[in-house]
Amino acid sequence: MMLTRRTARSQVSVLPWLLGLPLLVLVGIAVALAPPYATALVLGLGLLGVALLMPFNALLLACLVTAAVIGGSAEYFLGMGQANWLPFMLAMLLALKGFMLTQLQPGAGRPLAGQRLDRIGWAWFGLPAVVYVFTLIASSVSNAIPLSQAMAAMKNYLLMWGVLVAVIYHHDMARASTLIWRAFVVIGLLQLPVALYQRFFVASGLANTSASLSFDAINGTFGGGLLGGRSGALAMFICIVLGYLLILWRDRRLGGLSFAGLAMLLLPTLFLIEVKAVVVWLPLVAVLVFSQQLRRRPLLFVFGVLGSLALVVGVIAVYRMSFYSHSSGMSLLEFFTSQIQYVYDPNRFNPETRELGRASVLAHWWREAGSHGGVVNWLFGFGPGASRGVSTVAVGTIAKLYPFYIDLSAAAALLWDVGVVGFVAFCSMLLLGAIECWRMSKRVALPLALRQQYEASGIALLLILSSVIYVRDVIDGTIVQFLIFFMLGTLVFGRRLLSMTKASSVAVSQRLQRG
Repeated sequence: MMLTRRTARSQVSVLPWLLGLPLLVLVGIAVALAPPYATALVLGLGLLGVALLMPFNALLLACLVTAAVIGGSAEYFLGMGQANWLPFMLAMLLALKGFMLTQLQPGAGRPLAGQRLDRIGWAWFGLPAVVYVFTLIASSVSNAIPLSQAMAAMKNYLLMWGVLVAVIYHHDMARASTLIWRAFVVIGLLQLPVALYQRFFVASGLANTSASLSFDAINGTFGGGLLGGRSGALAMFICIVLGYLLILWRDRRLGGLSFAGLAMLLLPTLFLIEVKAVVVWLPLVAVLVFSQQLRRRPLLFVFGVLGSLALVVGVIAVYRMSFYSHSSGMSLLEFFTSQIQYVYDPNRFNPETRELGRASVLAHWWREAGSHGGVVNWLFGFGPGASRGVSTVAVGTIAKLYPFYIDLSAAAALLWDVGVVGFVAFCSMLLLGAIECWRMSKRVALPLALRQQYEASGIALLLILSSVIYVRDVIDGTIVQFLIFFMLGTLVFGRRLLSMTKASSVAVSQRLQRG
């Protein structure tokens, strides 16, 4: 053991020289040839160095805050779209740090009775996850996508997987998970003042036209611009946080007054932004949270669902009064029906914004995919990033063929990029993750706080799955991707914990039998 520790220390002492000397040479060359870029390089390396020195939980929290607050705010208020690279880079640093801790500190990644992940077995989402990653790589190689497109696609499709890798390696996820879920609540509360500012000082000065709508400028800290952003991800995030708080209140781990106060600070954000999917998400959260109470506390289930429906009616009424004054003569049902017609119209096209509708973008793929390739492309796509219509690095090879955007939703982008196989694998990963989260929340051998987080994770993954045909955040939205891979990673930790508990019980039983 002492020899191992000395070897680890010697590796740590050599590591700065192995990494530092090439970087110093690179900085020297940059200073000589391009001083402005050298400054940016030094600052970037300094930030990365500081990030690597941070404790693991602090780095995980920094990745979340950068994904949910810093990157989107820099994009919205400063016009720095490239700031969204930061959480992706931090995710890779997380994976690197987790791997280094495992290699340089033996046992750090395997604290539970010395067990290895490959001896415990993957969670249910593992198989579709492997199929999805294999499809990404195979589609890239077989389509020989341009290097610039591959670089841009790698950021969107692969870098945030670093959170999953990091969580799998981390040995103290019970504490880290509670920290992150509390951070979710704080980030949700932060959205109200930002959304209020955007509503009354930004959106109020914009006119509603066929090319843009004023409420598209209300995105909280999740990023975007005046012409649209990640309001769908914001609404979904608020619903996820509300679901978590409802679970705590239901299990008497959060007082009624505390829950009411937090809800009063979270719900107004849903009224300020205009996201029609809230009409589905809010009742779904209530049904899932209170479904366990149907037999034991049926009145709680009924009032919970009715309360969510009342909120939905209120949201629709506020939307009509705030953003659609011209439709004041309609009933709420007529108004809502008229506003969602575009969603399922297979022929919708807006020439001003160059956008198809949610259904028409899928219908377009169905009609056009075969004309650009054969069965192989239909199954495995045209390569990651092929459908990307807006990029500072590379517009996709297929996107260039059309004068309009073909990647309005994640479903459309996945079908074009990785085909039916990749699309089904990705959705299966989310669905199986949600199911196993629900299953893990029933395991009484786990701590109550962790079971509650698994239940909230199951709800979150189902909402995220439902958003695949609505928005594209699951493949390029930093906060939604963080949610996905953080929650899937905690499943692996839960399986480890259960395996350790089972092994301990067997050991105790064997000792008793010998005694």
